[in-house]
Amino acid sequence: MQGRVVKVIHVFWTARTGGIQKLVISLAAEQNRREDLEAGICILKNEGELFGEIEAAGIPCHVIGLRSGYSVSRSRFRTLLKILKQYDLIHLHDYNPLTALMAIRSGRKIVYSEHGNFSIFREKKVTDPLLNFMEGIFLRKYPVFITYDSDFARRTANRLFKTGNKNQRVIYNGIPETGHSGNTGSMDPGIPVERDLFRIGTLSRLAKVKRVERLIGSFSKYRYRDRSMLIIAGDGPLKEKLNQQAAALNLGDRILFTGMVKDPEAVYSLLDVFVLPSNNEAFGLTVVEALSHGKPVLLFGDAGGAVEIVDGIEPENIVGDEEGMARRLEYYFEHRDRIAEGARARKDRADLFRTGRMEREYYEAYREILK
Repeated sequence: MQGRVVKVIHVFWTARTGGIQKLVISLAAEQNRREDLEAGICILKNEGELFGEIEAAGIPCHVIGLRSGYSVSRSRFRTLLKILKQYDLIHLHDYNPLTALMAIRSGRKIVYSEHGNFSIFREKKVTDPLLNFMEGIFLRKYPVFITYDSDFARRTANRLFKTGNKNQRVIYNGIPETGHSGNTGSMDPGIPVERDLFRIGTLSRLAKVKRVERLIGSFSKYRYRDRSMLIIAGDGPLKEKLNQQAAALNLGDRILFTGMVKDPEAVYSLLDVFVLPSNNEAFGLTVVEALSHGKPVLLFGDAGGAVEIVDGIEPENIVGDEEGMARRLEYYFEHRDRIAEGARARKDRADLFRTGRMEREYYEAYREILK
């Protein structure tokens, strides 16, 4: 960038395993392959399993050690400010009022990536109205370049924060060339491999916002349950409740809860069809991962940014309700010998959402900001 090395620091909350954390680590590693860009990471809370991955990627990492999102430690925020001033550009991936204030006080250019963790789509907290108000002021009143990982996220943020015509851009997320963003847990998902068993599945945190109960409800309306298995890979606070739902519908022997899996490829490779039951997803990395394995992806029309991915390849797989999902699953069971015919097109679609493409688009955004 204009003959010099530009230093950018990515700031996010913890190093816990999650889609956004893995995404940012992949992005920073890709950026460090450039001769004119040096990317570092700043983690606000000393928590998580991904520090080893950051170190292995050779990414400079700073840890602030905040105790919570309500921390007001002067010494730690002074440390944060000192670190931010060492860089040319600050790329924020989470909103925290004092972190945003330190970014402003640093005098550096700021990019804020809205990854779609909107309070209006999750269980409400008493602090949400105040935090939304403060985030809106930060985005509207200060020279912040905003990026969104889908047009759905852009529209939602504009409605919530009234950002209007601020400098903003949609930059879709990307997955590594290996095909997946990764998770931690068991190596062996324990999925049955019988040749004539039709396997429907999802990979998800078992939390309220992921709406896995809709997938179980759809499966209960699906006519070929006796020759199929529903695979639910992941863990979370609703695991017991979802098991109870399956039992109440007499589906206990047709649904497998694997728990967390270390290598999602072990799941994707065994599935016939992948389902994303979430609503209001900002993007949906698992959708791209499943497509990269040539698998059909089914989702509901209220799936948010994930709809933008599937609409460009198989819009008929976007359904309105559980009955519609059951009928679409039946279609694929009845035509399972033809699923492989569309695999190449699905993989080509996934190739549009790679880390390399995402990195190039951020690079162009950085150049524009630093002019």
